[in-house]
Amino acid sequence: MTTATTERDQDAGATSTRYHYTRVVEIVGRTVRARLERGVYLNDDECYFDLPSRV
Repeated sequence: MTTATTERDQDAGATSTRYHYTRVVEIVGRTVRARLERGVYLNDDECYFDLPSRV
């Protein structure tokens, strides 16, 4: 069984103290958004996963 993944969007950015990366893909008809943020200080990291609802 092969699962099709379609790239929808991605974004990356940085400042002097943080960077972020966001990727949106479609997996088996469902949209998944992942966002990673990382800072220069200890425990200054965040990661989010979303399954936006269908309208």
